[in-house]
Amino acid sequence: RSLLSFLLIEGAWDKAYEWTTLTAAQRSAVKSQYAAEGIKLMVSVFGSTDVPTSSGNDPVATANTIAAWVKQYSLDGVDVDYEVGILPDSITRRDESDIGFCQDFNAMDAGTAENWLISFTTQLRSQLPSGSYIITHARTYTSPSYTGTPLTATM
Repeated sequence: RSLLSFLLIEGAWDKAYEWTTLTAAQRSAVKSQYAAEGIKLMVSVFGSTDVPTSSGNDPVATANTIAAWVKQYSLDGVDVDYEVGILPDSITRRDESDIGFCQDFNAMDAGTAENWLISFTTQLRSQLPSGSYIITHARTYTSPSYTGTPLTATM
């Protein structure tokens, strides 16, 4: 798999944006080259700069928007890079702006992160059916000393 980064709440950035600047014929040619090598081309969403839950974004509407973008630009799926995690013991809350892997703490603290992610993923899968599209989730960071259950969603 090859990932274009990033499709954010506010739109496409970096390689995902560059993909939108290609013509349909150019995208088709690139996709054909990847397919010939057995490589799926996907977009990575959210990342360390997006906090979709704490920002009040509706999970169903967000999934619908992302699915429509994937279809419009003829990609093979989505890698959900929902970065919320448990702080390692060596990092304190005052340092969280300096780390990229622990972003949406308000959602975690409020207990809304997991349900948001489950609703989002369920809707995304309904719009991007299995067998036609791939959906993956980047692993959420958990401190080695954390004894609770890491945030997960399986589809």
